[in-house]
Amino acid sequence: MFISEISQANAITQPILKQFLRSRINYIMENKNILKNTQISELIFIQTLMYYDYGWLTDCIKNLTRLLNCSDLNQNLIIKNFVQKTTNLDDSSNETSTKKVKSDPQLTQYIYVKVQLSMTEYCRLHFILHLAKFKLKSFLGTSMYAYQQLMVSDFITSFLQYDKTLRDIQSKTLNLIHDKINFYHQTIKNDKQNLNHFAQQTKKICTKLTSFKRMIKQIYDQYPCKSMQRCLCFFQSELLNNYYQANKTSTITSMTDDKIFKNKKIRNYEIQIEQTAYIILSIKGDLDDFNIEQGSSFFLQLTGYETYKDLQFKQLLPKFMRKFHPIIINKFFINGQSRFYKNFNQSFIQTKIGLLKTIFLSYDITKIIKNQNLVFAAFLQELPDQKCFILSYGEKKKLIFSENFFKKIGFDQKVILNLPSIVINNIYLQYLFPDFPITHSETETSQVNTEMRFLIDKRLKELQKQGIDLSQHIQDFKQWEKVEQICLYNVTIMITSRFINDQSYLLIEFSSITRITKSSQDVSKFQTLQNFDQISQKSPFLKERGNSISIASQMNLSLEAQPKRVKVIDIKTKEIQKNELSEDEVVFRKDELQIHVPYQSQRQLLSDRKNETQQEFFNLDLLRLDSNIQSSLEIQKSQINSKKKIDQNDEIQSQQSSLGGLKESQLFKKFEMIEKIIKSNKFRTIIIYIILLILLTLFWISYSIMVVTAMSSQLLQFIQEIDMISLHASIMGPHELYSSIKVTITAYQQQYREKYIDNTTFQKLIDPLYQFNAPYYFDLQDSFFEVLKNDHLTEFFIDQYETVYFMGNNDTETYSKVLSFREELLAIINYQYQFKRLFDQRKNAPGQPHQVFQFANYFNLQDQLEQLTDEILQFSKARSISSNSQWLIVWILYQILSVLLGIILMLVKKRMLKTYENLLSLFYYSDKSAIEQEIFKLKNLYQQLSQNQEAIQKYEFDFKEREELIKRKKKDNNQQKPEKFKTWKNKKLPQLIPLLGIFLMYAYFLVFSVIIYQQTQNYLIKYKQTTDFYRLVQDMRFRSGTIYVYREILFRWSNFTYLNTNDLNRLYQLIEKSQNVTQEYINIQNDLQNDQYLLSESYINFISQVENQNLCNFIDAKYINLTVYCQISLDGVLLKGMIPSLNYISTAIRNQQAINNFTKRVEVHFYELEGAQIISQVFSNVSQQLKSGMIDLTQHFNQTNEILSYLFMASQIIMSIIILSCFRKSLINEFIMYKKSLYLIPIKVFLGDNSLERALRQLEFTEKI
Repeated sequence: MFISEISQANAITQPILKQFLRSRINYIMENKNILKNTQISELIFIQTLMYYDYGWLTDCIKNLTRLLNCSDLNQNLIIKNFVQKTTNLDDSSNETSTKKVKSDPQLTQYIYVKVQLSMTEYCRLHFILHLAKFKLKSFLGTSMYAYQQLMVSDFITSFLQYDKTLRDIQSKTLNLIHDKINFYHQTIKNDKQNLNHFAQQTKKICTKLTSFKRMIKQIYDQYPCKSMQRCLCFFQSELLNNYYQANKTSTITSMTDDKIFKNKKIRNYEIQIEQTAYIILSIKGDLDDFNIEQGSSFFLQLTGYETYKDLQFKQLLPKFMRKFHPIIINKFFINGQSRFYKNFNQSFIQTKIGLLKTIFLSYDITKIIKNQNLVFAAFLQELPDQKCFILSYGEKKKLIFSENFFKKIGFDQKVILNLPSIVINNIYLQYLFPDFPITHSETETSQVNTEMRFLIDKRLKELQKQGIDLSQHIQDFKQWEKVEQICLYNVTIMITSRFINDQSYLLIEFSSITRITKSSQDVSKFQTLQNFDQISQKSPFLKERGNSISIASQMNLSLEAQPKRVKVIDIKTKEIQKNELSEDEVVFRKDELQIHVPYQSQRQLLSDRKNETQQEFFNLDLLRLDSNIQSSLEIQKSQINSKKKIDQNDEIQSQQSSLGGLKESQLFKKFEMIEKIIKSNKFRTIIIYIILLILLTLFWISYSIMVVTAMSSQLLQFIQEIDMISLHASIMGPHELYSSIKVTITAYQQQYREKYIDNTTFQKLIDPLYQFNAPYYFDLQDSFFEVLKNDHLTEFFIDQYETVYFMGNNDTETYSKVLSFREELLAIINYQYQFKRLFDQRKNAPGQPHQVFQFANYFNLQDQLEQLTDEILQFSKARSISSNSQWLIVWILYQILSVLLGIILMLVKKRMLKTYENLLSLFYYSDKSAIEQEIFKLKNLYQQLSQNQEAIQKYEFDFKEREELIKRKKKDNNQQKPEKFKTWKNKKLPQLIPLLGIFLMYAYFLVFSVIIYQQTQNYLIKYKQTTDFYRLVQDMRFRSGTIYVYREILFRWSNFTYLNTNDLNRLYQLIEKSQNVTQEYINIQNDLQNDQYLLSESYINFISQVENQNLCNFIDAKYINLTVYCQISLDGVLLKGMIPSLNYISTAIRNQQAINNFTKRVEVHFYELEGAQIISQVFSNVSQQLKSGMIDLTQHFNQTNEILSYLFMASQIIMSIIILSCFRKSLINEFIMYKKSLYLIPIKVFLGDNSLERALRQLEFTEKI
């Protein structure tokens, strides 16, 4: 069907949209039986989300709870094949008020759905459940009474916290009593136990007592009320036996418990802590019933139950209302409205015997207990002016009586209490009112003057004594018709009809009750009473009753009715007067004969209290407007503070006066002495012990600091000074390389002059050599400058002078000068530079001054450098040995001082243990009977508190009464001979554990220091051996390849006219030294043990390659042109590695020398000098690798030492912090616990002689505590 005109269409409102969506959901769910299992699960999941999105929170929570429960318990979800259909789906009616379509039972089927949720879906459902509950919680209540709701909520939260604190104190008090009983039992049972076991048990129980004392004092500071004061006093008196502190606590002036909440001005509620009844209710998963989690003891007293174990929430409701209670709860969650949510209003509750009590009721959501469901706290207070009423329900008009009904008619309640509730609640309205009007308007409240009858209680007592079953007698209607069995009353009642889900019941309140005697029967059997206003403030119950019928009314259990008519009926005359009255015009008046007159004063108090609450509310509003009122409040506040100070002074004076009267008591003096010992803050021995521990840790920290600073810097200095050992090689190595170029060129020139080679070959041989002239010179210059700038060599150059020879008029004449070593080096650089210039011009050098200077001073320079290097080597070795001895001495000194400090610590610890032993030994004065008597006392306390935990809140202490009681017991105990304890097997506390702790601390330092010293010793030993090897490698830089230069000089010896025979012999010695050094290197390299030297892994890998691979691979890049000689020089032996090359050179030289001792050239070999230069270049790199490896190993060694030292230092600092904070506190607490062991001495011991007092005084004097 199409809409032809716009007027035919209606706007889509929110209720219409929700109704459409709900109908679609229901339609889909009707067809779920044709779907697969997984599809049904997904459909329910989608349905749940839609419930949440469109505000059907209760159905959403129900679905979520079912899904999660089935997933957790691995159960199937059971679903019927028909759906719920709603009659109305607007905002005022939700899905929970729907009715099921009646289906044919034969067609009813169930679908079992396997719920399988992934982790993501499970978390999502939990999150949605949390959101739904939060949204539902925020939906509850109304803002019309925001101020009052805030006050009520604040009061409930504060009170529950206060009550929980009291419960914790009570439960922990019971636990402490139980622990103390066990302590005394173990003491008696194991009277031969050692002192250590007794000390451990003492510390354990004293720690618990101290912890509880600290807790209860903190609570008392938070709640300075009488109950907390009495709890503290109970603890001090009964658990600590500390009558001194208990007496002080009992004299403190504390506020009453009610004043804690004096700022909570709540309408319809009088805050009385001792008469506060509450229960904690958790809503069930289906949101239709409550579980009672816990409650106050006064609630049990109010309802007549003994415990909460067998109490269910439905038992608090009248029987006919229980089936409607889930619907009412759901209505509350739907509309969020309730007169009792955060507001106190009148309601009633059913007691254990089936009678009703009128109460003020309010509830709020609380988090006092952890529960996955919503938790409510319901607070109740019994009305001081209990109403007299009855409820009539059902077709047979059964009755439920209020508790006050039987009091008003003068009935003996003992008869009622002996009857089961089912008997009381099976009395019908016809029994009491035979002439009760059957028809009653549903919209009217009727006032009826009539006659009521009830069985005579005396007659029931007689029957009860005769053994007749009263249940049958009371329920027998014939008994109610016998005149001699009943008593007649003239009553005025107000009849009001109420409804719960189409179920009606009558509320009948008695305005007046007058018993009809025989004399009154002769005059008039009935009296017409005046009208009573149902809505008057003098009778507020009926007004409140219009909105509330039971504790279930906290969920809006009853529907509120507004009566418009009040009928006044007199049964005697059958006259009915109908008065049309407005609600404001109705007035009720009580008859003078009404029974509940004595409660008028209490009702007046409640009325005044409500007026005060209202006045305070308006005053709070005025405070925001009137600044003058604000200033007056400040003045009033200052006056209150002044009054508090005066009260505090009065309290101190009262305490002093009370103490003054007790100071003469001998018993009080004993308690005062014990208190003085325990409160003493003298910890001299402990402080000395802590100071010694800190000094010991600081002493060890200083060792680690020394390792990090002095040792590290010393070792780094060693490795930096290793360059001094290379003095000879640093000068002669570059010098010989540069000389080798010159000698090579001159050798080829001489061969050319001697016709060994032609011009072409000659040019081919010398042309490549000139390219190395400048690099070799600059290497020489840089090396010389490094030596001159080396600060470590400066002291060795002092007073070093040498005779230096210069060319005279020609190359046959020389003259000498004495120069310092530095001047000599500078002269060598100068003349070498002249060589460079000459070779750059490719001129000949013979006869030149620089050539004469070079060879005339060559041998002296060699001897001088060798001598200086030997001195430096011996100096370095001696210093490593001296450093090793120095660190050994330091290590020994630290060990000796550590042992001495440890011994002193042990002596101080023994002194501390002796003090503890003296304190614990005071328990010797306790005989077995005293401990047994203490156990008996504690067991009685435990039993009393188990039966009534609130007894601790009402505890009263009077020192004088206690003293009198003790004196009476003392007379009885004097006749008994006490049984003393047997001596403990071991009267000493164990000293092994404290001494072991000190030893472990020292062992930790010893291990650290030994590791550091051992590593340092190994390093210095390796360093000493490595210096010799390093010197050998450095010598190979200029001796391995220079041997060919020496040969060429010998071939041309006749050209050096300025040299003599002595110089010739020295040249042969240089050849021999080169041979020896080469052979020594080969031998060491073959037998080298790497772990005995400071050889790094990089050096070991490098030298292994050098020994076996092409030597040209290990030449610097700037000398890459030398690599062409590797294949053509020395018969290609350079390609095989260093060791074969050295063996080849050594053998060749010896063979050539054996021919004619190098006096004349016999044969010509090309490229020998070039190959020798390659070997010298490689050894330069080898020495550099060796030096770098030594530096890396030293730095790694220092880094390891520093890490160990820093870790040790950090551990000692942490230990120092622990000693100053935790350990110090632990020692002081341990000492205090041992002192508090005096509290464990049974009170009976104080009744004996003065031996304990003398021991206490001696302890105080000797131990200075």
